[in-house]
Amino acid sequence: GAYRPLVLRPYRRHHHRGHCRRRGLHRRRRQRHCPSQRLHPVCRWRRVRLRRRDRHRHRTHSRPRAGWRRAAHNLQICRSGHRAGPPLKRARLPGPARGLAIGLFGGSFNPAHEGHLLVAQTALKRLKLDEVWWIVARGNPLKSGHGEYAVRLDSARAVARGAGMKVTAIENDLGLTYSIDTIRTLRKAAPETRFVWLMGADNLGSFHLWKSWDEIARLLPIAVIARPGARITKASAFSRKFSAARQPEAEAPKLSQTTAPAWVYIRTRESAVSSTALRNRP
Repeated sequence: GAYRPLVLRPYRRHHHRGHCRRRGLHRRRRQRHCPSQRLHPVCRWRRVRLRRRDRHRHRTHSRPRAGWRRAAHNLQICRSGHRAGPPLKRARLPGPARGLAIGLFGGSFNPAHEGHLLVAQTALKRLKLDEVWWIVARGNPLKSGHGEYAVRLDSARAVARGAGMKVTAIENDLGLTYSIDTIRTLRKAAPETRFVWLMGADNLGSFHLWKSWDEIARLLPIAVIARPGARITKASAFSRKFSAARQPEAEAPKLSQTTAPAWVYIRTRESAVSSTALRNRP
């Protein structure tokens, strides 16, 4: 009998060639190579794998294979209108910290003065610390004026003299604003270091206004150093919430080895110098 020729629509890759002039396939011959070949309803003649998924339509995820090179990773490619973000920065520590007991002394230091040095020296001696790191804050969310960062950094470097004192600009380098973020970064960069958070008693009254202040108390032991006109009272939120974690002053040398939450109040001679008085000096 006579068979009518079967003409299929051109595949999309032939659209630019205009009308398809290829000869139609005979119905009797279109399955000539079956089962090694089958006629795809869209792509004309096409070799397919029997009893397997179509690799062109069902792509598998990249994976390493035995005896093969490792599969390529998905990378972010910069194109027009789609740019990658800035490169990640690593925390640059002021010096070796592995296995050391280090006090973290953060502040605006606008400017730094002898009162700050007294707090750092008292903590270094009474807590038996190896070093005290002065962390110059990039900005204090609780204060309106901070001053130029480079000036405050130079001021801290000029005052923090003596053995065991180091000044770091890690917050400015990494773009950090809150103390909790700085603590997390340092703990991740130096997991084997015993950090202690240092603060003057004048900052304890507003400590509950800090971001995640209770998490700070649970991450690091805290040493509160006496400051003029500031006394530890039960009215502060920190004193009430962590009253059971307060350690005797005689146990201050063991604070770096104590699991947080733990804090101690250290009495010492007080310096009446303040940053506010120095800024207002004519």
